[in-house]
Amino acid sequence: MVRYITPLKKRMGANVAFSLLLAASWQATAQTAPAYESAFLDYAQVTKDYDTQRMSEYMHPEALKRFRKVIEAALHGSKKEQAAEVLLPLFSVSSAADFARLTDMQAYKRMNDTIVKSSPELVEMMSNSTYEIVGSFVKDDVAYITYRLGVTVGGKPISSQVVQTLKVHDGKWLLLLPSTAEGAIAGIEARFH
Repeated sequence: MVRYITPLKKRMGANVAFSLLLAASWQATAQTAPAYESAFLDYAQVTKDYDTQRMSEYMHPEALKRFRKVIEAALHGSKKEQAAEVLLPLFSVSSAADFARLTDMQAYKRMNDTIVKSSPELVEMMSNSTYEIVGSFVKDDVAYITYRLGVTVGGKPISSQVVQTLKVHDGKWLLLLPSTAEGAIAGIEARFH
């Protein structure tokens, strides 16, 4: 028996097939987002939760080492008394020797724990923040992600464009220090060396 397919049924079949193809290609695209973008978005969620342990775990060992090296240098430099007075409270330790016993990751976590205690409004602001990736690329084994960060300050929405870098360590994309942290490091170096 030969069936006659009307033009309407044929178009409906083509539309359904096209819709399925479009959905499948969208799904494939969503699943093939670069690993560094996925790692960044995971970190963004961790900052929204302000989970200081996980925030520290997302930092690349090179970044943590750089961060710690500057603090150590300040605590043992020519202005070590001033540095101790200013920097040690950030890590909830009372001496340079106590700081030296912390691992790089513990030092970074403790600093973020101090921020939680001293600036609860920052934690609340971050919990309502938004992250939108606007572009990314990899050059020389470093991923560069440009994103739009949205926060609300004093009831006013503020949006800024930020670049975050990531690098692979043990098969995982981890964050390098952002430019704001590099600026803070430069400030510590200038003030205490």
